[in-house]
Amino acid sequence: MACQISTPDNYLSSVIQENEHEHECCICLDNKDLTIVFDCHHHVCLACFKQYAITKLNSRQFKYDLDIGYSLGCPNGCANTLLRELHIFRLMDKSNYERYKAFGAEEYVLYHQGVICPMPCCGSGLILDENNLKIKCPSSIGCGKTFCRSCKALWEDETVQTCPCQTADENDRNQPVSLWSQLFGYRRSTASSVMVKKCPRCSVKTEKDGGCNAISCTRCGMTWCWISFGSDKTNKLYQYLMSNYNKNVRPVRNNSDVVTVKLGLKLIQIADVEWQDFSFIWSPEEFDGVEYIQMPSDLIWKPDLVLYNNADGDYQITTRSKAQIRYDGTVIWNPPMIYKSYCAINIAYYPFDIQNCTLKFGTWTYHGLLVNLQFLTNNESTVLERGWDLEDYVPSIEWEILSLPAIRHEIVYACCVEVYLDLTFVCIVQRKPLFYIVNLIVPCI
Repeated sequence: MACQISTPDNYLSSVIQENEHEHECCICLDNKDLTIVFDCHHHVCLACFKQYAITKLNSRQFKYDLDIGYSLGCPNGCANTLLRELHIFRLMDKSNYERYKAFGAEEYVLYHQGVICPMPCCGSGLILDENNLKIKCPSSIGCGKTFCRSCKALWEDETVQTCPCQTADENDRNQPVSLWSQLFGYRRSTASSVMVKKCPRCSVKTEKDGGCNAISCTRCGMTWCWISFGSDKTNKLYQYLMSNYNKNVRPVRNNSDVVTVKLGLKLIQIADVEWQDFSFIWSPEEFDGVEYIQMPSDLIWKPDLVLYNNADGDYQITTRSKAQIRYDGTVIWNPPMIYKSYCAINIAYYPFDIQNCTLKFGTWTYHGLLVNLQFLTNNESTVLERGWDLEDYVPSIEWEILSLPAIRHEIVYACCVEVYLDLTFVCIVQRKPLFYIVNLIVPCI
């Protein structure tokens, strides 16, 4: 009798397929010889998959499935596309693959209502009775220390069966205490210096000692704003707005309603993107007069705006930034992005040439009946004589701007029956010829 031993390399060869039909990678849009095929039939080349997996691992956005394990789905967000062969993640380098296995083990423990030992340099996963609040990390696999399951504090007196956090009064319980302080037996001198807050989704304690105010929870993966929790009124408002919010659904009351997105453009960057989100409507009187709140843009629904004629390979706006949300539901987003577009250069009359460059913006997936694109400065117009904002423009010594029109197009593509909208901003410039006349033409006469 013969048997065949399967190795990880055998598994990888079953997942990685030859691209015989020259399918495009859904990330880089290139045709590669070897690709990874998801259940939705989207293809990803090996180089893009490696970068995609490392990026998701760094932000801990893998998904844990009881039947599959710790895995990733299609980069396009298609449903039910988690990779079933987990050895594919060996395509990452060794250190990241080790992190992947550690994160996967932690997710398994948390999924089964377990607890992670909070002691430094330990992190052992323990699956115990949920009613057992006094947890001892076994010396055989961990640090051997005892801690409270509720507050994660070190259990100082082994003879005591009740943690002080269970008997403290409500005032003491609401004052955050640093985990570092709990471990080494002292408290910060003032409440303002304490840098511990709870994640609004899973309530795990997070300690901050500096850096950016955008906090990514290592347990549930949620990104939340540290500043928004700085006062009771903004904290209450934030929890009210985000309690049942789903950023993956268009912000409309009825599925047939249209979201109107207004777009403005500066000669330096996108000026503003503005739309209405009915989920973000509140009465300022109920929240101590708060009329607006700043919120990380990756927590809310955003139109998937892309520059169609991008020359840099990065089509979507991926930079994380804050959006301003007003009490009437108006969302104003100013993404700090610099776009590079390609222009067809005509040098037939050089150095007296005039060049025409365009930037064509539109939504990647939403047609005109779902998202209505309009100009920020004039809602009704389809053509603007001056569609650009020149407030921060610095005049060029080589080029002179002749005109800056903007046009709103309604296009029906061959693939679809719906009308798709785009806003095309045109920049017509003329070269200043004086330098070339003095240095090139006059010496030749």
